[in-house]
Amino acid sequence: TYSELWGLASSFAAELRDRGCKPDDIVATYIGNHPFHIVAFLAVLMAGGIFLPLDKPVPAAKKEEILRDSEARFVITTNDILGHARRPGNPKLTIRNGNDAAYLVYTSGSTGPQKGVLIAYRGYLPMLIAQREAFRIGPGKRSLLTLAVGFDASLSDIGVALISGATLFVEERAITREPRRLLSAIRSFRITHLDLPPALLSVIVPTSMPGCVETVVFGGEPCPPETVRTWAKRFRMVNVYGPTETTICASLCQCTANKWTKPLIGRPLPHLCFEINNEAGTPVEAGEIGELHIGGPAVALEYLNN
Repeated sequence: TYSELWGLASSFAAELRDRGCKPDDIVATYIGNHPFHIVAFLAVLMAGGIFLPLDKPVPAAKKEEILRDSEARFVITTNDILGHARRPGNPKLTIRNGNDAAYLVYTSGSTGPQKGVLIAYRGYLPMLIAQREAFRIGPGKRSLLTLAVGFDASLSDIGVALISGATLFVEERAITREPRRLLSAIRSFRITHLDLPPALLSVIVPTSMPGCVETVVFGGEPCPPETVRTWAKRFRMVNVYGPTETTICASLCQCTANKWTKPLIGRPLPHLCFEINNEAGTPVEAGEIGELHIGGPAVALEYLNN
């Protein structure tokens, strides 16, 4: 229950503080796709720390490089939470403000050395609220988490479910590589909301999806328009877009079955602004090619140590 989650997270936050965790200390987690990952996430924020999620399949060398670069003071594992004795009473929360860092996520390193992106509360919460409205999620709805926890979009799926009062089901990452298992889980848990990669939408037949599903979120790469139109005939389809450096999601749009002819990223979220500029930084005219410039409070605080 939410009460049990709050109690376990707040008592673990107290233990973190007892062990010397101070505001702005970086605290890494090495738990993987497990409910304890959500406990650790909340506990770090309650203690005033900066959350750094490490994914289980990450190679040891990459994990060590991240820990060395971030200078994380603590690493939380599954055993830490399993062996934790729950404390009664109300938690003593460390209050933060919007300009404080909430979490640190490292880029994949596909275009050069991986960089630690430091994200503030000022961008995280408004993004969750905007997604909650677009996804139409609330109490009684059921969300499925399948994304790797080292991927920043997982913090969107976790956060949206929790601020909405929905039920969050945590599945191992490998389930998305086995469509039959995925469909079975959706049917068994009566999932209403899920976040799927475009590649998976192309291999699953929409008519095979259980009728409990209401909203399907996708992003990260373009999805063939014909695939989106087929899915949009049965479900609310929401395309999300955003670099890690602008707090996960900078824009979104609902896809329609009759008008979706090309990939669109939608309008910026209410707390962000978009400009299409040329190389000189001047806005281009309609129809001209330029680069997307994103501004607003969701822009990252910095690349850590860079």
